[in-house]
Amino acid sequence: MEAQAAIRQMWETERSVFPSLPGYAERLEQELWKSYQRTQHGNIAYLVRLQDENKLLFVLDRMLSFLQSFEQSESSARVAVIKLTYLYYKNDTMYETIKTRMNAKGEVDTNVYLLENSETVIADLVSQVQANGAPRARVRATLYHVYHHALHNRVRPAKDIMMKSHMSQLSSHMNVDNQIMYNRALTQTGLAAFRLGRINEAHDLLVDICNNAKNKELLAQGYSRNQEKSTQYELEENKRQIPFHMQINLAVLDCSYLICAMLLEIPNYAQH
Repeated sequence: MEAQAAIRQMWETERSVFPSLPGYAERLEQELWKSYQRTQHGNIAYLVRLQDENKLLFVLDRMLSFLQSFEQSESSARVAVIKLTYLYYKNDTMYETIKTRMNAKGEVDTNVYLLENSETVIADLVSQVQANGAPRARVRATLYHVYHHALHNRVRPAKDIMMKSHMSQLSSHMNVDNQIMYNRALTQTGLAAFRLGRINEAHDLLVDICNNAKNKELLAQGYSRNQEKSTQYELEENKRQIPFHMQINLAVLDCSYLICAMLLEIPNYAQH
């Protein structure tokens, strides 16, 4: 009886922290995000702050393990979205480069968060969110999945997910943060098509973003020139800015689009 009472008391104690853990993780993530936004990316302090991303991911892993052991599906989904936020934009080549450098030095840094198979990890996290997450979280996780596929030049899976989830129809009804993520996913898919030499496909995907005068705002990567901005507008835009190390290279984006447009127009000029 005493053993059962002890187990029951332990269960009640553990259960009392279930709602707190996802909220604590979200607060940690928000503070880290703000610190990225407030630190100049050319400053050494920004590189130092990047190391905290590894610490956050290790903490999130422990939270997920704990919550899943008690079958707390909804709380696990909230934590999984945060983990996706700091994994989806990383290319496998980055992990391989870090591993190569550590092997060359003959040492293993346990403070660096590395993935063996990012495609599988991302897919597992997305499935968790899709099964138990809130509607907005499910949309965001899907867009993370699309972006990660496109980043690795898997254009067909990325476009299939977009089509099956009807993202183009849903985009106008999304909240602002998810609209920005939709624009990022669409842009990265266009760049992936360009890298694979699919010029027509790349042009069709990039034209709406690149021809828009507010393309920087659409990607949450700064402000367009010659635009009057109120103080309230600037405050809201600053909150949405994507940290520098997660951004899409705008110069590469513009060059890719212009090359696509040029290659498609050359036959017309030659014909006439």
